[in-house]
Amino acid sequence: MSRYPYCVLNINHSQRFILALLLLAFALPLRALEGFQYQGVVTQGAVATTDNDFYGDSTDGVSLDFTELSISVSQVLTPSLRVAAQAMYRHAGDGYEDLDLDYAMIDYQFFSNVDATAGLRLGRFKNPIGLYNDTRDVAFTRPGVFLPQSIYADDLREPFLSTDGLAFYSSIFTNSGEWTLEFGAGKLRLEAVTEAAEQEAQKSEGFALYEDDNEQVLVGRINYAHDGGRWQLALSYLQMKYDYSDTYREEVEPDFFEVFEETGTIENTHWILSWQYLWNSWTLSAEYDAENYMDEFTDIEGFVESDDKAYYLQITKQLSHRWSAFYRYDVRKFDDNPLFVFEGEVIDLSEEFDDEPAIPKWVDFQKDHTVGFRWDISSNMLLMAEYHYIDGIALLPFNDPSDISNNNRYWHMLAASFSYRF
Repeated sequence: MSRYPYCVLNINHSQRFILALLLLAFALPLRALEGFQYQGVVTQGAVATTDNDFYGDSTDGVSLDFTELSISVSQVLTPSLRVAAQAMYRHAGDGYEDLDLDYAMIDYQFFSNVDATAGLRLGRFKNPIGLYNDTRDVAFTRPGVFLPQSIYADDLREPFLSTDGLAFYSSIFTNSGEWTLEFGAGKLRLEAVTEAAEQEAQKSEGFALYEDDNEQVLVGRINYAHDGGRWQLALSYLQMKYDYSDTYREEVEPDFFEVFEETGTIENTHWILSWQYLWNSWTLSAEYDAENYMDEFTDIEGFVESDDKAYYLQITKQLSHRWSAFYRYDVRKFDDNPLFVFEGEVIDLSEEFDDEPAIPKWVDFQKDHTVGFRWDISSNMLLMAEYHYIDGIALLPFNDPSDISNNNRYWHMLAASFSYRF
């Protein structure tokens, strides 16, 4: 089960339209500037599922609660200096709706010759993670309607997406291939996660205060491309760390509430290995994520630690100039026996909660077989469709623990999307 529930913003349909107009109004008057570029992409999706809802009420019919609208702009100020930004409106089911600044940065390339380049990015920069994170919100760069959810899940979308801070990048060109190094540090983006935690607590009528502080991110990627990108191998690293304080009240007896406070430090680390190979009309892609999650309590002596894993294998076939198809096997597995240490003693969580209702094992994993098609209608119109057969519900969002009992282990999903680029 996903650790982080989605945030909920009350934005109605008329407000969505106004937000879209504001995004367009920002970019259009600037088109005449020399060195100015802009691009917009709008995507509307449709999702239908059996048994489990995904991106809206998809089990009762076809859900249209999947909309993306992005506007990216960049201005070249000098040959070595440019500024760039992207605003993004995204609606992904009942639990997520947001207008966000994906990135906004100053890019200064302080060194460049035939053998190497190097530069700095200051501001909100895109996190260099894996094969797709840099452009995950642009439908034209995705192989299908959805990216592999094991690696690019929605529960950590915001902190995965970008960071407020400083990043260094460099490319080194050799006879055997191109090396790209990217490293950054800054403040962790937790707005959506914090709001979701607050709303989760409010449902129990025991919420008082939730705060996080000292948010830190370290991110980096080393990428090697051979034979003009025919072979690509990358190693990405992401460490997210922040302190939290959660004050809440709990009904210990009928009509009698007691106030509790929990403080601690959460550290979430990902090592992601990525590989891609292009051969004639075939593309093979694979990624593996080794994740460590640590919640260290400061008000008591103890911590919880888990080691999770995720991976996928994807095969894409270019059928013609405009048509392609893919198959993907996508797996996410949460640690089913996390380490819990309290006052120096290891606690067996399975024994600790013997009296609690049994949680099925398939809550902690998800295996997804996907077959999809892509039709590039023109240079600025794209239609994609895919079918999923899924075992497990680890990546479904649960805003209430009772949701678990209403979901089934085996389920199917049909998804389609239409995108227009302008």
